[in-house]
Amino acid sequence: MTATLSELVRYRLTRVKETLGEAQTLAQSESWNGTINRLYYACFYAVSAYLLIVGKSSKTHASTKSAFHLYVVKTGLVTVEMGKIYI
Repeated sequence: MTATLSELVRYRLTRVKETLGEAQTLAQSESWNGTINRLYYACFYAVSAYLLIVGKSSKTHASTKSAFHLYVVKTGLVTVEMGKIYI
């Protein structure tokens, strides 16, 4: 059984929310490496969801970062400065 596009997007957005919660918990205990790791993954899941929506999904972290730059930063949806936070 294959998931529909909306199910995949919903799953990734759920992962964003869960991962941000994990980051918040880790930050409260001052576990900064874990916090940064969870924040990175929250960005990764959010970008992956966006790319699915616009029909530009990717399979690796590197290709997700490249697609983010090409379809989000370069088009002006996010400033270059803000884009650097994920990259």
